[in-house]
Amino acid sequence: MFQRDYFMRMIGQMTQALGQVMGMRDRKEHLQALAIVDELLDREFRLNSRLVDTLTDQELVGMLTTAGVIDHGSLQAIARLLREKGEIYAERGETEASYAALLKALHLFLRGGLIDPEPATAEPALEIARLQEQLEAYELPEETKRLLMAWQEQEGRFDLAENLLHELLEDELLSLPEAERFYDRLLDEPEERLERGGLSLSEVREAREDLRRQGVQSSDIR
Repeated sequence: MFQRDYFMRMIGQMTQALGQVMGMRDRKEHLQALAIVDELLDREFRLNSRLVDTLTDQELVGMLTTAGVIDHGSLQAIARLLREKGEIYAERGETEASYAALLKALHLFLRGGLIDPEPATAEPALEIARLQEQLEAYELPEETKRLLMAWQEQEGRFDLAENLLHELLEDELLSLPEAERFYDRLLDEPEERLERGGLSLSEVREAREDLRRQGVQSSDIR
């Protein structure tokens, strides 16, 4: 009950503050909008803007973890505010700052969503989709692609997970055994779920066999 009340209060405060931010963005008052976002981060989470910029997404998750349990409400709220900052930076033409904020927001939503995809103070699935769209012009880092691949697999979008797997393989950032384990997991899925996720059982079997042949060829070369 206490946690629910806490989240509802947080949502209310964020909704009010973000309403102000949207008005300022419409009026091109970007510095004032950033100040409100930073004030909310500081007041609710004791995170000043410099600290947020300095900490990695993993460190932020660690700060929000107690006895192995993540405060998903706070995690989602911080990620949502970082997304807002990234959009404001983009409107100011600060490409580097925008990219860094949006990418960190995406990582936070992904790391939290892979543990618990349910919304608390934001909708992880919708936020992840929006952030992917905002970052589509960039070549994403290996870590981001791995997180996205795991997320798409968890969400049952197997064709999208497979696309990321191929990107990582082509860039030699994913080993054959890792790829084989991916297809082994898919082979354990019901055929109907595979098809809903954009792949047929025959496609998965064929891809798994192709990897097996590649592994044999690599062994022969060595």
